[in-house]
Amino acid sequence: MSMSKTLFNVTMLLVQEETEDVLAEQPSAVREAFVRNDLYQDLLAYVLSRVPNVYRAIDKGEETSIKSQLITDSARRKLDRETVIYQGIYFCLEKRANLMKREERLTAAR
Repeated sequence: MSMSKTLFNVTMLLVQEETEDVLAEQPSAVREAFVRNDLYQDLLAYVLSRVPNVYRAIDKGEETSIKSQLITDSARRKLDRETVIYQGIYFCLEKRANLMKREERLTAAR
């Protein structure tokens, strides 16, 4: 039992890669909104809380090589994650727009 293992969220790595791919396909205004308003972490949290997460126990130091050992995911699970990513993009942008409208109303009321 001298080997030390750590718990690794494989789904998080998949979601990060797929989110970057989906955002890269979006119009520049959408990509800029996520960078400018720091919405990327909100998007990841949205997606990760809505998809099944897979964890693996791996040896310490193996974290860097985990990409080559990723589980083979079904096309259906990947499509499900991508659908949630698109929903998350809409949710985060809508939430940000509503927050901006509220701030404008508060500023106008002063």
